[in-house]
Amino acid sequence: MSPGQMHDYWRHPEFEGLRLAARFSGDESVRADAYRRMTAIFLEHNPWIVVLQPYEDYGLRRYVEFTPSPNQQFDLRPYNFRFRRT
Repeated sequence: MSPGQMHDYWRHPEFEGLRLAARFSGDESVRADAYRRMTAIFLEHNPWIVVLQPYEDYGLRRYVEFTPSPNQQFDLRPYNFRFRRT
């Protein structure tokens, strides 16, 4: 929702300030509070309606260590996908 990006048609001054605070703060509590308030503002104004929210399901064996990515990239590099020794 940054300027010049795909969803750059909705503006809310408080949301913008919170977005910048969350982006640049190193303090986790400041970021968490900013994201909570941003979510409340977003739900109050509802600038767009989400019509599709894919459900991702991964079946793995117990010896496989894999963490799916929230952006749906399938990352199989060694730090994210490996076999645990039994």
